[in-house]
Amino acid sequence: MASDVSFAQLAAGNAWRQFSSLGDLIAGLHNPSLDLASDVRVMVHARILQPLLDMTLLCLGLPIVLARQQRNIFVASRTCVLVVTVFVLVILACHAAGNSYLISTALAAWCPLLIFVPLARLSVESLWQ
Repeated sequence: MASDVSFAQLAAGNAWRQFSSLGDLIAGLHNPSLDLASDVRVMVHARILQPLLDMTLLCLGLPIVLARQQRNIFVASRTCVLVVTVFVLVILACHAAGNSYLISTALAAWCPLLIFVPLARLSVESLWQ
């Protein structure tokens, strides 16, 4: 056998990265026959951290909707859309920086949490006051 590349990886091309399980991605990183770029490393870290990102976004958006100062649902919904848009853009920018080796792959996945967790904490604390 000249290569350890599986038939599924060979047949799917680059699409296998998106649809593979976390275990398959990690096994692909350890396979010397596959020369995987930093985007797969960022993807592995991002998949592990995705539940934490989801909880952070919930903690950012929920106080906006539940705040008693704004009685107008349209203003609250526009603010939530703006928060989600900024959140997603920061995640995409951090992942792009990690994919292009501007920052380390682990930092690319953790950077959105480092930015938004303190803001989410402040947002939730303002809800209780």
